[in-house]
Amino acid sequence: MSRLVGLVFFPIFVWTALISIVAYAASLQVFPHSKKEGAIAAPYRM
Repeated sequence: MSRLVGLVFFPIFVWTALISIVAYAASLQVFPHSKKEGAIAAPYRM
């Protein structure tokens, strides 16, 4: 039973993580002047 649950939920978890990473990277591309990205890239803009 536990292996079946692992087989079902592990791919869902992996895909959720991948999609969230891709969405985060895309948001940095689309909104380069957002506060989140600005805090990360501030030292490199000087």
